[in-house]
Amino acid sequence: MRIHWEWPNIEGILFCKFDEELGPIVLCKDPAEIFGANQALYFSLITRYMVPDAHFSGSVISFVIGDKWRVVGMPIVIQDNKYLRNSFQFTVCIVINNINSIQLELFSRHIAKILGYAFKQLEEDSGTVYSYCTGINDSETRNISGKLKLQINARDLSHILQECRIQLNRYHKVCIDISKDETLSFYVRNPSYKCKVQLIDVPVPLYKHLININLPGIDISLMQIIPYINGRNTSYEIAKLSLLPFDNVILCLEYLIYYGLIGIIDMFSLDNMYRYIGYDNKKYDNTENLYISLSNECSNLLNNHKRNGCVRTFQQKFSENLENMEVRDIRLFIIEGILKQKIKRIHEYPIIFNNKSNSENPSLNKFKKSCLGLHSLDYIQVMFGYNSKEEVIQELTNSIDHDEELYWAYY
Repeated sequence: MRIHWEWPNIEGILFCKFDEELGPIVLCKDPAEIFGANQALYFSLITRYMVPDAHFSGSVISFVIGDKWRVVGMPIVIQDNKYLRNSFQFTVCIVINNINSIQLELFSRHIAKILGYAFKQLEEDSGTVYSYCTGINDSETRNISGKLKLQINARDLSHILQECRIQLNRYHKVCIDISKDETLSFYVRNPSYKCKVQLIDVPVPLYKHLININLPGIDISLMQIIPYINGRNTSYEIAKLSLLPFDNVILCLEYLIYYGLIGIIDMFSLDNMYRYIGYDNKKYDNTENLYISLSNECSNLLNNHKRNGCVRTFQQKFSENLENMEVRDIRLFIIEGILKQKIKRIHEYPIIFNNKSNSENPSLNKFKKSCLGLHSLDYIQVMFGYNSKEEVIQELTNSIDHDEELYWAYY
């Protein structure tokens, strides 16, 4: 069953920054009197948490102030010698009602993260955000990053925050013209409610033919990461264990994949399906029986050419059994099954028969053309920017016409 995400009403947006003379401050806000008489007290609390040390940059922070409000934001730190003290530190926070709801909490963190990245990208592209923070008078102009000359006035940043709040609440997306050359534009999709694994946790490099590598003659970075490629360590974990920069590890892994020396375990998601292939085992333990039961569930699906929604995912069907067997990490349990050749991933390929890609919407036409049995759900999800395969399935269901038929192939 698909979960309906309730959009949290954004009561206000604050822009906090580290001022070179005053320290952490709330530079501007919308609405102007959001906290009423408690504004000074609340601002001191907000800046304490929302302009923290630089190592919190990129992490979403959420806390309650008073009895009514929750403030959520992602601190941003940009290092560059064009700034005073060589850095620009700010946070764009959203303010919502403090309602005891895990779903609203997750969604508000999701919105705050996208909002923070949007302002970070705007600043890195043009330096516009920093210019709004420097208190330039209406009549002054400023050369930003050697690219643009913008007419700045003190109302601009407050106006941007106001437009962000209105558009997010109304449309769940933002499109604001900053200048004739700059636009703040982003769209907030529903967060994925099933995938509890962070992006840094995938892909998982899988040991394959590393024995063929002649160690004395290879790059020193490769020598450092090879001991940690075992099919269990993620790319992020390999970087930590080998004490190498994450980008260097990714580059090394790409070379190893290119030459066929390692493989990559498929994109992990709790709604993936797997077929049991370990039929040569004569003695079954409880763990083996879980893999076999999973295979039977997939067989029911494969015998039906339509995806009728009656097949439950691994987590849905076996959550109680996994808990009784003290299997705490489903991801590692599945990876163990792949490494020991107990299970194999089944990929889903949507096929639209009588495909009529003649909509006035070019994006929809492109989406439907990708559903001819040549591309898996994983591929379509990544190419079109969906958060989960369930979102792709929902979009497919909504987009097919009455004389089109949707079938599924499984490989």
